[in-house]
Amino acid sequence: MVADRPLRVSTALARERAAEPEEPAPDSLPRGELHFFGGGGAWLVLAMAAVSLAVFPALLAWPALGGGALQPLRDTVAGLWADAAYGLRPTGWNVSGPADPFAAIVAVVGSLWPFSPSRALVLVWLAALPLAALGGWFAATRITDRPVLRITAGVAWALAPTFLVALTEGVPTGVIVHLLLPWLVFAGAVAHRSWVPAAAASLLAAAVIAAARRWPLRWRWF
Repeated sequence: MVADRPLRVSTALARERAAEPEEPAPDSLPRGELHFFGGGGAWLVLAMAAVSLAVFPALLAWPALGGGALQPLRDTVAGLWADAAYGLRPTGWNVSGPADPFAAIVAVVGSLWPFSPSRALVLVWLAALPLAALGGWFAATRITDRPVLRITAGVAWALAPTFLVALTEGVPTGVIVHLLLPWLVFAGAVAHRSWVPAAAASLLAAAVIAAARRWPLRWRWF
């Protein structure tokens, strides 16, 4: 048997090891630039904006959307947030309860254009294609550094059949879920690095779940 010996390191070896540069942790490695403008991301968004204007030119003059699962929103932002709070519900006579979680998303969307909340939904519909391309491009930056693959991902996400069906048939839950999912991937991929992306991923996940649970239903906003 080999006798137990204390582990010892010479002073010279200890100094040599202390002088060696430490290897950076995986999370502290330098992160490459996104190259949104130089990598074609900006051109992709502009191209999809042009496509949206060509496909939905009438939306520029519409004050509200209707048809499918779409109805005009309330006239005031305060009314939208009142619908998202605890109060009377149209489920029975004098029944009070919490609002559907998706009502909060509707209130947020309507608050984007406080003078006419219904107009905010029209603007979301008009900007849906470029926003989807933007989200798909940014989500792809977490996977690849190649500009061509990022652009391909943005185009594929913007022209996804389910997304186009939701746009043409007036399914706001499908549109909102499709627009939020890429940002959930973008934030969730780095959620372990700090509280900021973790909090963003949590909020996005809550919004996606709130919208997705209403996707199969036909509903109205009153």
